Amino acid sequence: EMRIIKISREGASDILLLNFQTHATLTGGRDVHNMSSDFPGVLRETLEKMFPSTHAVYFQGAAGNLNPKTRIREEGLDGLTYANNGEFDHRGYAFVLASYVRNALRAPLREVKSVPIAFESINYTGAYDHSRDALVPLAEKVAALHKSEGYTDSLTALLREYGFSSPYQCSAIIAKASAPQTGTFELNAVRIGDIAFITAPFELFSETGMSIRKKSPAEMTFIAGYGGEHQTYLPCESACKICYERDISRYVAGTAERIEDEYERMLHSLFEKDNNTR
Repeated sequence: EMRIIKISREGASDILLLNFQTHATLTGGRDVHNMSSDFPGVLRETLEKMFPSTHAVYFQGAAGNLNPKTRIREEGLDGLTYANNGEFDHRGYAFVLASYVRNALRAPLREVKSVPIAFESINYTGAYDHSRDALVPLAEKVAALHKSEGYTDSLTALLREYGFSSPYQCSAIIAKASAPQTGTFELNAVRIGDIAFITAPFELFSETGMSIRKKSPAEMTFIAGYGGEHQTYLPCESACKICYERDISRYVAGTAERIEDEYERMLHSLFEKDNNTR
């Protein structure tokens, strides 16, 4: 789903707010490590050329458990993200998204002239995950081999033997072992009329994003992930028990579901009063 808001202003440029959940590897090259977030920039530039006197603003949505390679093929987009010589090219995907926005704006839009505005922010304290601390000695062996030899067949064999996917996963396990028992992060919710915005300092999984939108009283809910300090992944409990994302995440399993409840409370609180600004 792509969520689009057009803000028309007298005597000033229009503003397009775009919300789409896309993992960085969705436009990656043939090498799985070739990641990019460049397509939002091309998308913005393309839309601003399509619609003169318009500013486009991109919000990254919850995207943690999208399967980029499979999704591209299923949607018939395989090949659009590569140039003719096989090199990486993120422009094709941006052009496809821009065409969706253009078609949506051709349809009649529901106009809203007067809107209540409300805001709420909380500091949430969650428990750090120490369930894998016993694996630190194994992770340290992998990290030491990677530091001395780089990516070699010996490193690949050791990763498989210990059940790790990458040296980065091992580094995360080592770092988490020395972390405190809890950590605090900020959650924000904004209401503008019938529209809601939430921000999270994580790469939320798409299942979490869909659940938040389902519980939200807003007609349309924008989810802005990767907001605030760097907190890496926050996997939903159903998506993975023991995996790369779970090891990279700082917080215990179930934290995503608990902040879902916080967002639901915050959003319903904002929509209980129609004319207050907080």
